[in-house]
Amino acid sequence: MSTPQWELVTKNKKDKVVNGTYKKLSKTEKKKFVENAPKVEDLLPLSQVKTLYSEFSDIKKPNADLKSKSKENDAKKQQQKKAQQQQQPKGGEKSKEKEKDNKESKPKTLDAALNRVNVTEFQAMVTSVQAKFDRTPLLWLRTIDNYLDSIINVEISDPTFSSKNHEYPLCLMPSALRSALQEALGLAGESNLQTYFEILLTNLAQEMTKGSHAVGTRLLLQFIATSYPKIAVEAVPKCLSLQNSYKNRKPIWLSILWAMGQAGFRDLSVGLKVWQEVMLPVLELRNYSQFVLEYLTRLLGRHAAGPALSVNEYLTALDAILRPNAPVSNQVTDALYRQSRVLRKIAVNATPDAKLNLFFKPLMERLSLADTDAYKQEILEFLFLCVCEDEQSFSTWKQLYSTHILESAALLQHIESKWNASKAKLAKKSFKVFIDFTVKTNASLQDSKPKIRGLEDCRKICQSISAKMAVKKSSYLSLITFLVLLMVGGAVLYDVKLHGSFKASSTGRVLEDIGALHYGNIALEQAKIYTQKGVVWTRENAPIYYATAVDVSKPYLELLRDLGYIGYNGLVKVLIKFDGWCSTTAPEFTSQVKEYAAIAGDTTKQYAIDFAHYTKVGFVSAQDYAAKNIFIYSCCSKY
Repeated sequence: MSTPQWELVTKNKKDKVVNGTYKKLSKTEKKKFVENAPKVEDLLPLSQVKTLYSEFSDIKKPNADLKSKSKENDAKKQQQKKAQQQQQPKGGEKSKEKEKDNKESKPKTLDAALNRVNVTEFQAMVTSVQAKFDRTPLLWLRTIDNYLDSIINVEISDPTFSSKNHEYPLCLMPSALRSALQEALGLAGESNLQTYFEILLTNLAQEMTKGSHAVGTRLLLQFIATSYPKIAVEAVPKCLSLQNSYKNRKPIWLSILWAMGQAGFRDLSVGLKVWQEVMLPVLELRNYSQFVLEYLTRLLGRHAAGPALSVNEYLTALDAILRPNAPVSNQVTDALYRQSRVLRKIAVNATPDAKLNLFFKPLMERLSLADTDAYKQEILEFLFLCVCEDEQSFSTWKQLYSTHILESAALLQHIESKWNASKAKLAKKSFKVFIDFTVKTNASLQDSKPKIRGLEDCRKICQSISAKMAVKKSSYLSLITFLVLLMVGGAVLYDVKLHGSFKASSTGRVLEDIGALHYGNIALEQAKIYTQKGVVWTRENAPIYYATAVDVSKPYLELLRDLGYIGYNGLVKVLIKFDGWCSTTAPEFTSQVKEYAAIAGDTTKQYAIDFAHYTKVGFVSAQDYAAKNIFIYSCCSKY
């Protein structure tokens, strides 16, 4: 019995190692190896073994038979050519003419190519292939795109049809062909169409790699995407797998993006999802940024008056538009911000029973995450729209106020910055109630430790808005007085202009009849005399007194200035404390003042009437006394 030894395995399996040396196998050893080796019949089922041997036997045919058959076929072909040349000597010219006719008859436009499709022939082809492959729909579905690609063989310059509307080129398809295609695809089932759609995406890329335009495949992709939009969402992983291979080939990848985006023109939510997951990652690339922006513009414009977006769909889309993961240029950022405003309009104006207060809470929470000015501005605009259009938003705001002080300060500041528009759009009563609520809440949170961030800003803004909302009755009285004086002055001016002079006017004659005009002229002349004397005295003595006053008062003025600085600083500190005290006690004090003002109103009114009466009596008495005792001497001396 021989002892076992190590054996080296090499590429030459016919050799073996004995005592460290290579030795070739003999014939008997080879025979024993073959007999001991496992057989195919022991490993595979009988049906597969028969198939394997049949295929092997077909492959291993005698080369002599193949050569003899090929020689016979060549001889027959040569004889047929000679006979044709003898019978039809001018056949070559006719074949060339036929080729020219075929070239001339080839359609140059997509519309002409679609009109050439024989619908009856197409239906018959689909029926026959479907009968053969009834249990495998994918096989007879593949014949549809092959047939359309062969018939619609035209060239296209723009893979995304950017100069056409969103329904192009499917809008060119005749209605009969569209109905036949809809019927054929409907028989396959949506699950098979999902797989078929992904196969068509791959086939489109492969055909374009070969130089073909694959217009028939494009039409099928557009037809399936617009008829079954959800299929495009399920095909996103397949599309992303193709991105690694074709992203650097602009026409191919643009064609795939175009095909995926067609579903969005039927369903907005699907279009936004495809845009976020497939198109947004290539926004930073210069070759695709224009198409990505144009698609978003077309998508939102198509659904501007469509069904409303849910809150989650809107927020997800807003994050994608205004907070892209990749860095983009300022031009792209501005374009995205414009589309965010269109997205906001779609979210609020689609359904009449939309409750904007449902958007208020998630938007207020997103405001704290705003990391760009554009994102913050858009959220503030939407929040402002919520409080203007839906008064229930104030109730939601009250619930969130104590936990969102900083966000509330930003929103209040936004409302104040556009106050002229705000006071016309906001519900005044609800907003006034909310401001009063914020004032009380700010007072209760004033002494909290640690200090709440944004509380002081919020308190100042609330005070400013409260002052703007307060109704000032004195302003109305001043306005009325000014209007009355303006009317009286206008009437007097018209009267003077009508009669040529003040003395000839009706006003002048009335004043002259009651004696007021004569005394007015006397007072005016006396005022002129003393005014002239005052001017002369001022010119002579004012410089002297001014120089003396400066020398004497300069030290005192400097001391007064220093004391003023000290007093100003002390007053500022006192006012700061007083401001804090007023913010806490002003609401209670105001309510008490209102109560006492209501009680004292009638008494004050009576006192005012009495004061006016006694003032009138005193004025008449003074006028009589002046006429009898003061102006009598002047009149006598004049005459």
